[in-house]
Amino acid sequence: MKGLSEIQREYSFDLPDELIARHPAQFRDHSRLMLIQPESAPGVELQHRQFFELDQLLEPDDILVWNDTLVEPRRILLNRKSGARIEALFLEPAEPSGSQTLDKYPTVPGKESSAEFTADSTERRDPIPHAAERMGQEGKTWNCLIRNAARIKQNEVLIEPVSGMGFRFFRQTQNQDQQAFFLSPVTNLDMHSFFLKHGQMPIPPYLGREEQESDRNRYQTVFSGSPTLTSAAAPTAGLHFTAELIQRLESRGVRIASVRLAVGLGTFAPLSEENLKRKQLHAERFSMPAGTAELLNNPGGRIIAVGTTTLRALESNIRDHGSFIPGDFETRAFFHPPDRIQSIQGLITNFHLPGSSLLMLVAAFAGRDRILQAYLRAIENRYRFYSYGDAMLVFA
Repeated sequence: MKGLSEIQREYSFDLPDELIARHPAQFRDHSRLMLIQPESAPGVELQHRQFFELDQLLEPDDILVWNDTLVEPRRILLNRKSGARIEALFLEPAEPSGSQTLDKYPTVPGKESSAEFTADSTERRDPIPHAAERMGQEGKTWNCLIRNAARIKQNEVLIEPVSGMGFRFFRQTQNQDQQAFFLSPVTNLDMHSFFLKHGQMPIPPYLGREEQESDRNRYQTVFSGSPTLTSAAAPTAGLHFTAELIQRLESRGVRIASVRLAVGLGTFAPLSEENLKRKQLHAERFSMPAGTAELLNNPGGRIIAVGTTTLRALESNIRDHGSFIPGDFETRAFFHPPDRIQSIQGLITNFHLPGSSLLMLVAAFAGRDRILQAYLRAIENRYRFYSYGDAMLVFA
């Protein structure tokens, strides 16, 4: 496929445009679920099921681990004095400093006149780690992805038109090919409240539509937690769960645990040559509760991760420490074959973009050929792909 590196082309496939799910299923748990049995189960083909059947597909004492991060409506439309509209996605609080190197920030190519949030037009690096742990956030500077940022002047104030709130724009440049963008409210501001009042949910740009009222509910899991370690994108495998399904899973004896990973560029940014060369993705912060670590260290059943963000947190934690350790952490890990996943025995995940780090992570767990064959079967059987699409349950 055009624009993919050599390694990405090993994970490419042709997807008909009509199979991109631009809206969620009518009911959360009425998505389709492809069941891929363990390789050690001879003669068992993959099965086509429904997500609401998940409680019938798991065993008592299995452990489901999900990412309970809260998605904030951080897509903000701003105006220049000329009236031109600017679209910004607020990633996390960060305070630019001359002592910091630019590779701590998400960057875009300086030669581009229109920085988009899509795969082919930007190359970004790591946001400042740990900055978002300070929860007050009044008057904080945020690092952002900004459309048409090349046209904005240094120190220019952009206005959110409904509230009248101004945000001062800063650009940091390492060289002509690397720039980072920041917005800082001109007066003290509770950003969480501001996002809720004036922001839009950060639905993926490939949906090709504006936010709808239903996205406030459907682009959020039913188990999302408190407003700490919040996210700029949803952990989409968790979107299929309902309260009723969770109750049935618990009644069956399935145990449920959580981690919390702040979903950002490490999950949704396109792979760059730098990512591939350094075998690192953009930094993402996560927390491992003590109860989750204790349960996973003494499982008594299969550990099944709900989504690639959960898997990334679990695998990073166990590789760094040799066992599951509670606490607050950061990961830049980029897992792909020939890596072999050590932390789980099962994975629930949506169908991902060609050549993406998420598809490679799934392949590191289940095997490249096995997963690509499953993707071809999914296309043949008209599964819906990407964030609002269908899911698979795959066992190693």
